[in-house]
Amino acid sequence: MFSVVAVLFGVLLSSTAAVASEQTGTISTGVSTGIEGTVVAPPVANPAAGTYTSAQSVTLTASGSTSVHYSTDGSTPTCSTGSVYASAISVGSSMTITALSCYANGIASSVASFAYVINISGGGGGGGGGGGGAGGIGGYTSVPSCVVLTPNGGETYVGGAEINLVWSSSGLGINDAALYLSIDDGLNWGLIIAPATNDGAEIWALPNAPTTKAKFRVDCRDASGTVLASDTSNYPFTITQLAGPLADWPPAVHVAGVMSRVDANKALPPGVQVDYLVKLPSDNNPKTEYDSAVYYIGLDAKRHSFPNAKVYFSWYENFNAVKTISAETLASIPLGDPILARPGTYFVKIQSDPKTYFVEPGSFRLRWIKNEATAKILGGDKWNLNVIDVDPVLFTGYITGDLIDETWLAASWPAGALVKLPTDPKIWYVTKSTRRPFTDNNAFVANHFQSRFIQSNKAAGWQAKPIGSTITGLEDVLFSLQNL
Repeated sequence: MFSVVAVLFGVLLSSTAAVASEQTGTISTGVSTGIEGTVVAPPVANPAAGTYTSAQSVTLTASGSTSVHYSTDGSTPTCSTGSVYASAISVGSSMTITALSCYANGIASSVASFAYVINISGGGGGGGGGGGGAGGIGGYTSVPSCVVLTPNGGETYVGGAEINLVWSSSGLGINDAALYLSIDDGLNWGLIIAPATNDGAEIWALPNAPTTKAKFRVDCRDASGTVLASDTSNYPFTITQLAGPLADWPPAVHVAGVMSRVDANKALPPGVQVDYLVKLPSDNNPKTEYDSAVYYIGLDAKRHSFPNAKVYFSWYENFNAVKTISAETLASIPLGDPILARPGTYFVKIQSDPKTYFVEPGSFRLRWIKNEATAKILGGDKWNLNVIDVDPVLFTGYITGDLIDETWLAASWPAGALVKLPTDPKIWYVTKSTRRPFTDNNAFVANHFQSRFIQSNKAAGWQAKPIGSTITGLEDVLFSLQNL
């Protein structure tokens, strides 16, 4: 589904969440009980974590500890790793200090993180014969800034775990944020959520995508979605595998300008919601066509037209779900790009080019089918009956992917395909790296899949893909996002 993120309201910049203290020995309560010992607790930072307009000198104290170990590079210290605290830590630029207290007998406290954001404004220098240059007012800088705080590198998380994504921002014009995750050291980015409320914190469940090269990115944006400032984790962090199906990351679909379903519905006029099919009332005049056009309402809060019936029926089996709205309501919804044929359904071509393509999800990626032998493996003996022509004007809405040939199909299969074995009723949806089963026919229908596009074959390529997570109901990444 479209990334579901539970928003954590409140400030998470100051330190990690408070935890109950442990103890070593016995506790001295201050009453004459004869009981004594040391409370085990994380170090205390002074000054407290937060945003400052000048460099800071940070001290760490832990009463009763034998030592304090810390790091500033994103790694998690232990009592045998990291730097041993000996004197105040100089914080001249934004950084996160991670620290723990160490006690006798190998006892250690929980780890605490202290995030410091340093915004040092440029002071005005004296100008010959003129005034000094303009600096920040009261130490505040108007230049937009975005800083990743957590995860900033060195952390280790288990796939599927909920983690805090923490960042800071400052400067004029910042309205919201877009959050991204990379599992290949920033080579490819997958959208987590956009727009995210620019309150500096989101709670998000990591994908079960094991890697030692994960990075978090935050783009701070203005009200139009223009990126004003951006930052990524200073160092990679690790995601370890959780027992169970692996997740595809980045997701198969990434569409610029999309919103959460809640935000998109709020932006639409009353009575209209995401995934609606809408049209104008009929004027009962067979000579007019304006009242027959059907539009899809997308997660970008726009209406999208279907260029022809073939494209419409690649998404829907009939017109039963079409709703009639007034001309005023329709006009109030911005017009978006036309809908293209659903990935994994029809093969496509243009009349001026003999090449035939398979369409994968993810910006409508075209994969050239090399020859007829390859087409038969993919689409059966009657593959040529499953080809539609695309208007050359709309062809620019696709992007070009790699060639598909017989050798490639022996070990893999294109994403977006629906496949099954001739002797088994179980249907599989193929993704970039897995094949996903459906819980039942309701889950199949919920995503508007159609049985006429299922290919029944014994090809080794799709069977070689590992089994992914089960599809249990409507997923935006399988339907609503693919429409855009």
